[in-house]
Order: sequence, then structure tokens, then C-alpha cells
Amino acid sequence: MFMPGRKKQFYLLVAIILPIMSALCVYCTRLFLPALSLKYYLIDHKIADDVSFSFGDTAGIRLKLSPDPVFYLACLPAEARVSGDLNISFSHFGILELDGCSFYSGDDIYDFACDNEDSPVTMRIISRQGDVLYDGYVQFMFADNIPTVYIMTDPDALEMVNRTDYEDTDPIHIPAALRIINPDGSMDSSADVLLHRHGNTSFDFYEPRPYNIDLSENYGLLGMTPGNRWVLKSDSEYPTVVMKNEAAFEVARRLEGLSVPESRFVNVYVNDEYYGFYQLCQRVQTEEMMNYANKRALVERDVRYEVREHFFEYDGEGIAIHLPKRITDEEADEIAELFCRAADAVKSGDDLERYIDIDSFVKMYMLQDFFVQTDVDGDSLYFYIGDDDKIYAGPVWDFDCACGHISSGPYHGSITIQARYFNDFGKIFFKDLQKSETFRECCVKYYQDKMSGIVHEYIDTKFREDAMCIERSMDIFAFAREFGATGLGADNNLTALGEWLEDRVLFLDEYYKDAGSYKNVRFNFAWGSMTVAVKEGEPIGFLPDDEHLNNSDDMWGEINGFEDETGQIVSDDMIINEDMSLYAVYDEDSPTVREGLFLR
Repeated sequence: MFMPGRKKQFYLLVAIILPIMSALCVYCTRLFLPALSLKYYLIDHKIADDVSFSFGDTAGIRLKLSPDPVFYLACLPAEARVSGDLNISFSHFGILELDGCSFYSGDDIYDFACDNEDSPVTMRIISRQGDVLYDGYVQFMFADNIPTVYIMTDPDALEMVNRTDYEDTDPIHIPAALRIINPDGSMDSSADVLLHRHGNTSFDFYEPRPYNIDLSENYGLLGMTPGNRWVLKSDSEYPTVVMKNEAAFEVARRLEGLSVPESRFVNVYVNDEYYGFYQLCQRVQTEEMMNYANKRALVERDVRYEVREHFFEYDGEGIAIHLPKRITDEEADEIAELFCRAADAVKSGDDLERYIDIDSFVKMYMLQDFFVQTDVDGDSLYFYIGDDDKIYAGPVWDFDCACGHISSGPYHGSITIQARYFNDFGKIFFKDLQKSETFRECCVKYYQDKMSGIVHEYIDTKFREDAMCIERSMDIFAFAREFGATGLGADNNLTALGEWLEDRVLFLDEYYKDAGSYKNVRFNFAWGSMTVAVKEGEPIGFLPDDEHLNNSDDMWGEINGFEDETGQIVSDDMIINEDMSLYAVYDEDSPTVREGLFLR
């Protein structure tokens, strides 16, 4: 075929140059790809998504990235330990090298994981061409004793739930598959559920979030009373949240007469990702849990009462009506009237037994008092109206901020039923009840005759048993979250929490032998005040300085000490012989002083 000369030269040039350019590209790729391969690999892949573990009927548990960007965690549930096999899977590279040992997708690494448990080992991801895509560390951790909750749902839908605002009157519910496995690997339950947000502060500001679970029919999850409304409460803000809740629940169960949700400790995985250590429990706003036959209504002092269908206010505090679910406005008004009538009677000191159930109020107040519950008289505090039209305290709920959480340092040891935790916090029932000599006498007698023995026994037996059972799971969760020291001992670990409980019961034992021998010392800050009890004739023993969480230096400023009502600076060796008030002395350059926020 005839080809013009110019075309012939062009094709000849292409035939010569193209192979040269191709060879040059291959050479450059081989030269520079090792340095760039990790960058390009991570553009399209996440190591945590690419590497997963399977055992028995469970497949796909993914690696979890720790707070350190070159450190991954294999957080494995209790049933993985007893399975005897642990297969590794990956699809976008050729070899996973662990501590110098090469593993291919599908290999069983059970022996390796067990032999190296809790010890970080080197992890290298190597491409099929032999290039190192990742060079870092991984640590294998197996839980013990604790059942596992698996939740599978659409990730995008879950993100929508996580963005739900607490003011939404119709929060998003998404479908999910629930599966619960016992520590020995046996199936406990499996069901289709609806997942939606739970809580206020704990959901909006901390991770992992707590969730509500709705089932289409009643299930007795993990041997609990069958129901269709459940809660997954999380150790979100600090490591001991769940244990504090369970401690309060268990003591309340032993007190008897208070409605208390059943609960179990669990480890939770959502879409094959380790979420953490949770408390699975019955939801208190359900008819089956409340034994609704002898109760007219369930109400709650609720921070988000305005989003409820039926609510009312008492003394500026919002009260939500949770049960009955379907009531008329007239019925809601009747419930509000009964509640407000009882609250007015307590405030005025009228015949208490006519309006409230003294027994349940004594038990609830002593429970709140013992655990130094931040929310006493405040949020998440429940009451129900009986068929006798009296107000009953309960059910027990939400002891997240207890056991010295807000009251750091030495406060918690000497806060009592008369020495209020927060003087400026709460208005409904309990703050007024403490003014009643009759009520106080009932509380003192109940503590001495019943509660002290119950708490001592709980600490010596069930608390220690639970602590041993859950310690492993709590350690894994704390490690995965890299919880730092919060400055609040009982928040940090189970040992510190146990010591707090022991110190607390010893103090109250001594206090209730002779409460009259103690004097109240009130500390006044720019943000509020709190009162502690000090034995007459003894030194105060401490000054709080900046230890309290509410005393934000940025908001209020640094505290340089305390002065008495005469303006005299005091020290921690001051002998206390009478009730007194002490006032924080803020630095002259603090916002409190500059803006005149603390005037007395």
C-alpha cells in the first residue's frame, strides 16, 4: 500500500519512541512508587475497613484505629477466645506481615493473636508487587465473660441518627439487625429492631453514643424480663459510667420497694466496628417495665420536657408525662394537678403521708445521697402516681454523674443529707423534704437499720464480682479511647471507684451515729455553692481551690484561696466549731473580678 513520506516518517517515529517512553514510565514507577504507594493506597482504602477477622459464624470484625495514627487495635469479643479459630481477611493487598510473620487473606491467626495478646506487634501491609503500603503497629485484645451485641444497619442512616437534635419531636428511627452472642459462643437472641438516639448530653457531646432499641415484640434479652424497649447506655464520657449506673441499680434492688430496670453488661459492635463497653437495660418509660397495673402515671423532671406531647411546669421546672401513652388534655391536667398538689404540700410542710409515699422517698433520697448524685432534684428524676393518688419516687435511673464525678477532690466524702451537694441545684421534693425533721429522722433510721448493711455487703461481694467480670472489657475500652487522667479518681478505674464507695460508707456510718456533732461549711463560688459536713472541733482538712470541674479558669478565673465572712483568709487547718460560709478569692485579673460576677 502506498504511504506518503511524511506519514511514513511519523509512524516510524512513534514505533521507536513509544517503547522507549513506556520503558521509561515503568522505570520511574518502580523508582518512585514505593514512596508514593502508601499515599495512593490510603486515598482509596482505609486500613481499618480493609482488614477484618472472622470466627465461627461471626464474620468481618474490623481493625480499629487508635488515637495514635500508626497504631491499630484488634478488639475481639469474648466468644472469639473460645472459638479456637480466627481467620484474617483482606482484599486490596497481598501480604499482612505481623512481627515478621507473613499472613495471607484467609489464614488462621488465632495462635499468633493469643500468643501476642496485649503486646503491640509490628504490622506491615505489602502489595502484591512487594511494596510496603503501611508500616505501623497492631495490638490484639480479647474480652472475657461479657456477652456481645452486634448491630448491622445502613451507615448513612446511622449518621443521620447521630445528627439528630435533642429538640426533634419526631427523632429518626432506622431499621437494624440485632444479634446477641453469649461469651461461650451460643446465640442468645436475634431480631429486627429500630435504632434511635437516647439521652441528652451523653448523646450530643460524647462518643460512643447511647442508643434506644425498639423491638417489634417482647424479647427477654440475656435472661431479662421480656420487653420491646431497651437502652444501650455507654461508657462515653469516662471509663466508669456504666459501673456507677449498675452499682446504683444493684443497691436499689437490695433496698427493695423501688422500681429498678434490669440490666446486663455487654460489648457492642456496630457494622462490624468495635464501639465499646455498654450497659444493656430495660427502658424505664415502658408499661411492661413499670408494672403499670397499679400506677396512674409516670412523670420525669426532664431537661427536654418541651418536646414531649404532654408536660407541665412546677416552680419553673419542667415535668414530662411519659405514661399513659395516650391521654387527653384533661387527663394530663389531672396528673399535673396531683403532682403539683403534693409538691406544694411538701414545700409547706403539710401532712407528708397524705400526699407522698414516705417509704419510696426515703429510699430514693438515701440512694441519691449515698452516691452523691449530681442530678438529685434535677434532670432524669422519675416519679409515678399510684392508684391511691400519692406520689411515689422512682424508677431509679441515670447515675452517670455520681460517686464524686462533679465533686472532685475531697468534697464527696463529707456531703450528706443535710450538707447539700449543690445548694443551688434542684427544687422538687427532696430539697424541701430535708427541712422536715420527721423525714430526716426516717432517713437516719433507715440508713442505720438497713442501708449501711446493704451497701457494705454489696461492696464486699457483688461489686467485687462485677469488677472482676468487667475489668477486662473496661480496660479494652479505655485503651481504645485512650482515656487520660481526668483528675476525678472514681471516674478513672474500678479500683478507684471501689475505694470511693468504701470511704463513702465509712463516712456515712460515722456521720449518722451523731449528725448533730457535725457542722456545715458552705463554699461559695462565682458559679454557685456547695456545703460539706465537718466534725465539730476538728480542722476543715481541705480547701477546694480549683479542683471542682465547674470552676473553669477560662470562664471564672483562678482561685487563690478562701476567706470567711469577715474577709479573713482561712487555711485548711482552721478548726470548725460552728456552721459557716467561706468565699472563693479569685485572682484580680480573672473574668469574675473584672466583670463583677461574684459579689457578696
